[in-house]
Amino acid sequence: MKWLYLSIGSLSIVSGLITFLLPVPIGVPLLLVGTPIIMRHSPTGRRWIMHMLRRFPAMRKRIKEHEARIAKHLDDDQSG
Repeated sequence: MKWLYLSIGSLSIVSGLITFLLPVPIGVPLLLVGTPIIMRHSPTGRRWIMHMLRRFPAMRKRIKEHEARIAKHLDDDQSG
C-alpha cells in the first residue's frame, strides 16, 4: 500500500511541476495534493521537502500565506 501512495504522490508532484507554468492553475493543486502524501509515507521525501523549505525561505513564506488563506476559507465554510 505504501508504494501506491508514493506512486500517487510522486505522479502528482511531477505533474504539478510540469503544469505549474501553464495559464490554467492546475499545477499548484497537484503540488498541494502530492506533497503531504510524500511527507506522510516517505522519511526521505519528508527530509528533502523540509530541506528545500529551509533553503528557499521565499517558498516557505508563500506556502504559509496559502495555508492561512485555505484555513480561513475552511473556517468560513464550516461556520456558515
